[in-house]
Amino acid sequence: MIPKQGDFRFLELQLGTVDEEFRITKIRIFQLARQYSVTKIAQEENDVLSTITRHASLTRSQKNALLQGLKKHFMRSVWADSPAVYDYLMNEDFHSHEIS
Repeated sequence: MIPKQGDFRFLELQLGTVDEEFRITKIRIFQLARQYSVTKIAQEENDVLSTITRHASLTRSQKNALLQGLKKHFMRSVWADSPAVYDYLMNEDFHSHEIS
């Protein structure tokens, strides 16, 4: 069941090549509306974009969840060999909304 309300973030991952290797080159973080934003994904995937309210940052637990997702879905070199991204996920920066 998809929750109808909560504190949701939308992450945009920019992927590119660095030294001929595939890497995450940028992460942007946005705050979604507190109500009905996630349910829009079930209706039409792109509709969730209309619920973005502002830039946002990640908490430690959100960073941990993101890192686990990256580990699960990408080869290690894609995220670990992107110094700015890896440093952000491991540090205590809870204010930045864009990492590149």
